[in-house]
Amino acid sequence: MLKGFMPTAMEDKWMVITDTPDAQGNTVVHAYHGWAAHEQFSLTIAAGNPNETEVKNWATIPKISWKVQPGRQEVQVSEKEAKQRAVDLCKGLLHCDLENA
Repeated sequence: MLKGFMPTAMEDKWMVITDTPDAQGNTVVHAYHGWAAHEQFSLTIAAGNPNETEVKNWATIPKISWKVQPGRQEVQVSEKEAKQRAVDLCKGLLHCDLENA
């Protein structure tokens, strides 16, 4: 997830960019879709204490934000749908192992 994803072919519709982590290791992952690269959602990633966490449980996602698309204000995405899209993208495109998702 932290590496992000840059499209390599015209068929690739997603781009994922991660902000530089702060001093505590927390960061925000931004997911963009389409030719105009409209941000679809962002995930706030909170790093765990490396001395108190298992390697596989190094972080949590305490916040998911999703956007209304320009020109599509009439299309509302529910919280459940936004979370499912984020999970699907992270598992499918980024090959993340998400627990409790």
